[in-house]
Amino acid sequence: MKSNANKFRTIAHIRLPDFCSSVEEALRPALRTRPFAVCGYTKNRYVVTCANGFARMDGIHNGMTLDEAAYYSPNTTFLHGSIRIYESFSREFFSVLRQFSKKIEPTSVSSAFIELEGFEQRWISAERACREIVRIIARELEINASIGVAGNKVTAEVASKTTAPGSVTSVAFGTERAFLAPLPLNLLPGIGGHTAKALNYCGLRAIGDLTRVPYRELTDSLGTYGLAIWQLAHALDGRPVKGHQGTHSISSSLTLSARAYEFNTTQQIICDRLRTVYRRMKSQKTTGKTAFLRIQCADGSFATRQKTFPYFSNDYAGLRTFVLDALNSLVPLRAPIQSICVGLKNLEHGSACIQNFERHIRSAACVRQSFKHMEQTLGMSTVLRKSKLLRPESQKKYTAVTQPYMPSPQFRPVALLLPS
Repeated sequence: MKSNANKFRTIAHIRLPDFCSSVEEALRPALRTRPFAVCGYTKNRYVVTCANGFARMDGIHNGMTLDEAAYYSPNTTFLHGSIRIYESFSREFFSVLRQFSKKIEPTSVSSAFIELEGFEQRWISAERACREIVRIIARELEINASIGVAGNKVTAEVASKTTAPGSVTSVAFGTERAFLAPLPLNLLPGIGGHTAKALNYCGLRAIGDLTRVPYRELTDSLGTYGLAIWQLAHALDGRPVKGHQGTHSISSSLTLSARAYEFNTTQQIICDRLRTVYRRMKSQKTTGKTAFLRIQCADGSFATRQKTFPYFSNDYAGLRTFVLDALNSLVPLRAPIQSICVGLKNLEHGSACIQNFERHIRSAACVRQSFKHMEQTLGMSTVLRKSKLLRPESQKKYTAVTQPYMPSPQFRPVALLLPS
């Protein structure tokens, strides 16, 4: 019974395209026929946070400074955004969704997954229920929503991205793979600009091309991430719709007042952002499992790196090592850096687990302390000097070997670590 219920479930992905600009158009209908952009104030300057379709046609994109946007499109109207207004519209949006389902999984302030329940009795079909959602949102918020309906989350999300505002795209059960096959790779969740470019270089341009590649080849090239996108390309997605579970990630971002060209300057900025994330995690008593670094360049392109650790952790030293290694792998960039975002996701609140990085640091400190005590008690300075274990710059691997010595009655024998 459980497998049949999961097999024939109906999931809808609802999103409000260009949320900030759509809210401004709802408040000022005269803006619907002219190019405009919503700006936010940060670091003594204004930055574009959302632009409507007319402004994007003139070359304006998110993250662009106000001076640059005015240079590319002198006829564009620039508005100062209000976070309170956007929050009120977001609350109204989710209140509409709660009329149709109890299982709502927010993915942002303007999009969510819902699992439709009991639609057969009231709306006859899930597609008709979604059309009613579009009608209510258009009446209450004066915003046109895009909805994709399918039997799994990945197909529903891709369908909503390909749907025009104010319409619904329904994918019948059993046709998910055929629906995804001709679509471009960047519509698949988890494939960003760099991954899509690498796959295009290998001759993979559509989602259907991934289905013709053995999953072992993707796994060898991309690790477990390759297997995940291979499964999504085959529409194999058994993820359930989860309700809101509090904070999903903790991050800190900064839009630079001047373009960053120097590597050392970028390093310092990233470490400052990481310290902000670390303080927030300590204050909230939160640990995370996946660290990520996202960089936006001046030409609008994005570079992203992330790493999933085997344990939940909030250790600053381990996170700093990851972000600096990720930055090294991204350099050189094709354009100067415009904004930087560092964070941690897959959070666990109030966790009392052993921190992954601190565990190894404590283990190494205990080993060095034991060797120092043996040197003082047994006079084994020659053995310790040859093992080079007390030198922090040593990068050799060590194996456990028991040395034939006579310990004192007050000292417990331990295993020595010598270079293999």
